[in-house]
Amino acid sequence: MDSLVVYAVVCGGFSGLEDAFPPGSDGFERVCFTDDLSIEPKGWRLLKLQDRYSDHQRESRRPKLLPHRYLPQFEWSLYVDTTVKFKMDPSRILDLHASRDMNFWSFRHPWRRCVFEEAEEVIRLGYDDERRVREQMDYYSRQGHPRNAGLSANGVLLRRHNDPAVIEHSELWFEHVLRFSKRDQLSFDFIARRLNLAHGFFEGELTGNQFILWPGYPRQSRIPADFDERTYEWLNPEVTGTGLSPREHYVLFGASKGLPYKTKTWELDRLANKYKTDKGSMYFNAHAYAAVYEAYVAEIKAQPIRLLELGMLRHDIQARKPDGPYDDAPSLFMWREYFTSEGAEIIGFDKADFSEVKLPQGCRIVRGDVGNPDDLVAVAGACQGGFDVIVDDASHASHHQQIALATLFPYLKSGGYYFVEDLCYQPPHLELPGATKTKTFLELLRDGSAPMSEFMTPEQVGFIAGNFAGIEFYDSFDRHFGLNPGALAVIRKR
Repeated sequence: MDSLVVYAVVCGGFSGLEDAFPPGSDGFERVCFTDDLSIEPKGWRLLKLQDRYSDHQRESRRPKLLPHRYLPQFEWSLYVDTTVKFKMDPSRILDLHASRDMNFWSFRHPWRRCVFEEAEEVIRLGYDDERRVREQMDYYSRQGHPRNAGLSANGVLLRRHNDPAVIEHSELWFEHVLRFSKRDQLSFDFIARRLNLAHGFFEGELTGNQFILWPGYPRQSRIPADFDERTYEWLNPEVTGTGLSPREHYVLFGASKGLPYKTKTWELDRLANKYKTDKGSMYFNAHAYAAVYEAYVAEIKAQPIRLLELGMLRHDIQARKPDGPYDDAPSLFMWREYFTSEGAEIIGFDKADFSEVKLPQGCRIVRGDVGNPDDLVAVAGACQGGFDVIVDDASHASHHQQIALATLFPYLKSGGYYFVEDLCYQPPHLELPGATKTKTFLELLRDGSAPMSEFMTPEQVGFIAGNFAGIEFYDSFDRHFGLNPGALAVIRKR
């Protein structure tokens, strides 16, 4: 059996190929698996990668994760990303590690601490489908995989790949890449922990060590990692009829023309999903309000704004401890991460006890009753200068919404936004018989009529009517009860 093979994978037009080895390197085989034998080999032996009818990214993972299937004649394999350049003869790297107890070696990730952090970065960069990634992380969390447990960087992998324990890990690893995210870093550590894989780390950091230089070459990718073939073809009708695949068209024409290849992603929606608020598009009722919010508040994202949110309790948090005190306020974490200024102030208001929440810097919670104007005045009066944004996600009862609007609208800054959620749902146990619906009130106000409210004085109604610049309504894409048109109101102050 031969001792060592160094191998790489080039698939789907994703990258080029370089001679990555120091002069005089010898004593090992050099193999590149590729679906394109026309690439310049540059000292590598090219092996045709057969199409297994999966996407290009997962096909590239097949030989990367399963060397025992593709290279069984070798005792050791050293997989390298094509951006790696060797500082040391690979045979010497093997000599330094083969005598130790471990059969699997990689580098620690230089920047992130665990798969959960890596998952957020994958979603943020658009490297994979958010639903698939979050499903994977939710599963790992339910299985007890801890946070901050370390993260492996998989651009360099040294393996005694025919070892039974390594084979078991490799097979399950690839199963997870097929079932969940194509980003193999998201599944490696979970499986290694689950199987108790004896796994070692190279000395040094991925970005600074004696073995390799990474990145050793400028990023060679002809196809961006976040490229979406279907979206590219949809956004660029010129692709149709050329006889080229979307990837081929992008390499030949799209990149130089700067053609778009993905749709807009909404950062606030990602954060809503990260913290599992129903303002996002994935969890619980999944109203998808967050994208609407971002469309309005993105212009003040980096400013030292002050935001007040009425109502913070999520039903599952309440179910865990019905009488409180509660230990989580997801939407406050969402807002705090979105608004990037250190001077931003996020205030939560709720009648429940949230004293066990470990809030991030710049957040605080005030306890009070949304139906009590005195409590609302107290929180507003304590905030000199007023609010840039007010979000009413409290009880959703009509009288509570209108009392809050009447009391707090004067404290909204000029040009500020007042959002009222879930106008199409009023809880039966709280809604007062015959109460004017807040949606009706706001529609009349928008259309220039003279709305009436049993819960506002004529002076309060007149102040709102004379000081709003516009009122817009947006649908709730509730994933449980169905689409609710006009469920979110956006009121802008003059």
